[in-house]
Order: sequence, then structure tokens, then C-alpha cells
Amino acid sequence: MKRTLFLFTLLALLFTGFNTLQAQSSDAAASPAKSGMPVFEAYKVNFEAAVNQGNVNMANPHRIKMVRNFEREITNLEATHVASNAKKSEAFTADIARQKAIAETFKTMDLSTPAALEAAKSKLALIDEFAKITAKNTPAPTH
Repeated sequence: MKRTLFLFTLLALLFTGFNTLQAQSSDAAASPAKSGMPVFEAYKVNFEAAVNQGNVNMANPHRIKMVRNFEREITNLEATHVASNAKKSEAFTADIARQKAIAETFKTMDLSTPAALEAAKSKLALIDEFAKITAKNTPAPTH
């Protein structure tokens, strides 16, 4: 009797664990973030999803992460430009100034209400603009 009860209990735990694992893997497959996705792209996807879904609780944390990434990208571009001893062109200076303005726009953004999230939807195109400027000014890797 004890052995039978033990086997049923073990079987129930195994089945529950399998269902939980299966549910986790299906949630991961439904998620837009994929393994190997660039960090910037993941921050963009998460922020846009929070804003578009009207998720007041998650929009601000994703905004903060994205702004920190913006600041790192700007710092990296400036450092790479200095390290390569490249002469600062007017276009590069203008691009960095534009990126800083975009970062400041998101840094000062208030996302505490659903109305603020609706207003933030009009600023989502700035994220793509930031990415284009970064791609344009990032030197190709030399291997």
C-alpha cells in the first residue's frame, strides 16, 4: 500500500513538473524576445510592448533601462570616435547632439498614467531614429 501511494505521488509530481515545464517553454516561445537578440532591440521591444499595452507598472522600468542603454551607446560612440583619432565632423557632432536630445526626451518622460502612455506612443519613432544614427556612426568591426 505504501509503495503504491509512493508511486502515485511520484507520478503526480512528475506530471505536474512536466506540465509546468511545458507551460514555461510555450510562454518563452510566445515572447517576442529571442535568444541572441541584441540588447538594444530587446529594450526597444519591451518598452514598446509596455507602452502599446498600456502597462503603467512596466513602462517606466523599461524606459529607465532603455535610457541607460542610450547613454551607454552615446558614450561608446564618442569613445570610439576619439580612439580612432578621427576628426570630429559637423555631421558626427550633430548626430551625437540628436542622440542626446532623444535620450533626454525619454529620460524626462512621465509614464505614470494611461494618458501619459498614450502620449508616449507618438515618441516611439524616436527609438528607431536613435538606432539609425547609432548604426550610421558605428565603425565596422575589423577582423
